[in-house]
Amino acid sequence: MGADGGPGSRPPHPAHGGPSACVRYTPQDRRALDATHVAELRATASRYPADRRLRRLIAELRAHSERFAELWDSGAMAAVVGPQTFPGPS
Repeated sequence: MGADGGPGSRPPHPAHGGPSACVRYTPQDRRALDATHVAELRATASRYPADRRLRRLIAELRAHSERFAELWDSGAMAAVVGPQTFPGPS
């Protein structure tokens, strides 16, 4: 839950501006973000197939999260890209 306890809110990170920088997601945005994270993890797992800790993490997520298992089983994989740079607050 976020600072105000509302659904979809996330606690602010001090480096990102404190309480006024709290991010809120619509249910649709949250589902899309979940799918993106799982697809990126799948891409990472394909690059490091021998990484036991990564395989263990994925197994634990699948065992404890029906949503993760559903997304993982979909087979979606994110495009592999190089380092990304994001502009900071202006």
